[in-house]
Amino acid sequence: MEIRDVLHGSIEIAPQEVPVLDSIYFQRLRNIRQMGFAEFSFPSATHSRYSHSLGAMHTATLLFDSIFKNSRELSELKKEDKERLRQMLRLGSMLHDIGHGPLSHTTEIAMPPLQTLQLPFFEKTERQATHEDYTLKIITNSELTPKV
Repeated sequence: MEIRDVLHGSIEIAPQEVPVLDSIYFQRLRNIRQMGFAEFSFPSATHSRYSHSLGAMHTATLLFDSIFKNSRELSELKKEDKERLRQMLRLGSMLHDIGHGPLSHTTEIAMPPLQTLQLPFFEKTERQATHEDYTLKIITNSELTPKV
């Protein structure tokens, strides 16, 4: 699958990435502004977290491919290990913003205490939740990650 982007041109989406791309968690990023309220001062700053995340995945992939091409040590990795690392990087880049609320960072002030998310790694932490915490919650506790 291919997505055309004004900035990056053609962005290839691998078959195993399509379910993530089509998920409600990723699709909702189409409605979240990357720049919060900046478009009121800068009218062309209207891109979404969706396009930003696809661009981040594309750019990270270009960097990964360049590093592996130009590094003798890294190019000696087994092909399946290299592909697994590349896929993890692509998915991590693609999903890094799925926890954002409406209007991006401007609404983080309204997020609840972290304990309400019931993340096993942060049970005793007393602070306000962030979009990174919601990202972790979505990745670890949704249809994106099948239970084994």
